[in-house]
Formats: sequence, structure tokens, C-alpha cells
Amino acid sequence: MMDSISSKNILAVFLFLIIGNTLQSQSLNPLENPVYYSVSEALEAEQAKQLNLRDQHLFFVPNRLEQLKDLEFLNLMRNNISKWDEEIFQLKNLKILNLKLNSLTYISQKIKKLPELQILDLSSNNITVVPQEIKLLENLKQFHLSLNLLTSIPPEVGKCENLEVLELDNNQLSYLPQAVGNLKKLKLLHLGFNQFNELSENCMNLSSLIELNLEHNQLQLLPKELSNLQNLKSLFLNNNKLKQLPESLTELKNLEMLVISNNHLEQLPEHLEKMNHLKTIIALNNNFSKEEKLRIKKLLPNCKLYL
Repeated sequence: MMDSISSKNILAVFLFLIIGNTLQSQSLNPLENPVYYSVSEALEAEQAKQLNLRDQHLFFVPNRLEQLKDLEFLNLMRNNISKWDEEIFQLKNLKILNLKLNSLTYISQKIKKLPELQILDLSSNNITVVPQEIKLLENLKQFHLSLNLLTSIPPEVGKCENLEVLELDNNQLSYLPQAVGNLKKLKLLHLGFNQFNELSENCMNLSSLIELNLEHNQLQLLPKELSNLQNLKSLFLNNNKLKQLPESLTELKNLEMLVISNNHLEQLPEHLEKMNHLKTIIALNNNFSKEEKLRIKKLLPNCKLYL
């Protein structure tokens, strides 16, 4: 079945479909408000709300940016910004701030001056620390920190109780603070490409979680409390060191996709037939016997299997 299709291609398709909704929420909305591409152009308009300065080779934010008092969307993606200019913190109505693909090494403590922020994208920088002041962003719904140099996350993140998306993949994390379990509205948690040896039980309290990505870590076991994640639809565990999966996995009645390729699994949980919403299992490069593969196919006749 898999002769002509690589696991990477399959994963790419699934990730595109899943992440699409997240990225869409960060895009401009020119139908709702005009989009301006320079500060001077925006200042000529009345109550400019959307400013797109991506790919403009900026080392600093432009002069007079702070005069755009009604600005809600600021895109500074893919520039050369390495420091937090004071002008940014005077934009009190800012809801979406995109500083992805810059040269930042830190998050300013003055981030607390942007209380209306709902989406903060700082992925693909060189950030090493998240300040405690992050807890004051009470309206934050999406926090993107992929591809940085983080070794820890402060417990204050758990105070961002409206957070729905937390992307921490491609860092140097080996644990999460207990307070992360307080994020009851969290729907998407990306922890792939880090250094986790185990998944702490505090993550098992995230009752709203729909997608959990733990690919490319060092996991050997999963907690039986995994069954607490009753809203989970997608679970990525590929490229770890798992030798078995807990039987409690079969209690995830809403799970639709399970990716467990490149582990050391010899069998899957006994009562797979209970997972009647499961649409796809990608489990390439494990140690399943022919008999086990037949058993899996028999228990999941309506599931696409890549074994």
C-alpha cells in the first residue's frame, strides 16, 4: 500500500489541512478593513487598523508608527528586527502582532503594555526566555514560539486562561510547568522536536485539547491518564522511543488520526475496536509482526492503515 507514498508526504498533507485553520486566523482581512503597506500611507487614512510591513528589510520599526493609535494588526514578519522598539508598546489596541522570522533574542517585559493582544507570533527567532509578564496578556488566544532556543517556559503562562493555541515545537524543552494544566481552553499544543523524555500528567488536564503533537522527542512511555483528553482528534507521536502504548488510548473516542511511525512498537492496544471515530493510523517503521498487522486491520476495517 505504501510503495509509492512516503510517510513524509502523507504527514505533509495532514499537517497542511490541520494547521491551515491556525494560519488563517493570522492573515489579514482586507474585506473588513483596508490593509496599508507603509506608515505614511496608513497615517493618511482615518483610523487605520491593519499594517503589513513584512519583507521590508527593517532593522527598526518605522518612525511615527506610534501615531497609529487604532492599529489592531501589525505584521513585521521576515525583517531584521533584533530589539523591541518602544513605539510598538504604544499601540494599545493591537490584537495581532507578527514578528516571525526576525532576530529577536528575548521578549520584552513591556509586552504587558499590549493587553488587547490575541495573537502573538514570535516563531523563528532566537528567543531564550519568556518573561513572567506574559501572564498579563489575559486576552491572548494564540502564542506561537516555534523554532526558538527555549529551555523552559515560566509557570505564568498558565495564567493566560484564554489561550487556545500554544506552539512550542523546535526548541530545547524537556518539561512543562505544572501550571500549563490550567489552560482549560487550549485546543492545540505543539511540542515536537524538543527533548521530552516523558509527558507530565499536568498535560492530561487539558480537557479541550483537539491536537497534541509530540513528534521527534525521546518519549518511552505515555501516561495512562491520556484517556482524559476526550476531545482529542489528532495525536502525533512519531519518531520517539515508544515500545508500547497504554490501553487507555482506546478510550479516546473522538480520536481521528494517530501518527506513531518510527518507534519500537510491536503491538497496539488490545481493544482498538472501541476507537470507532479513528480514520487514519500512520505507523510505519515499527516492529509489528504479520499477525499483529492482520489483527489491527480486522479491528479497524474502516480506518486507513499505513503499517
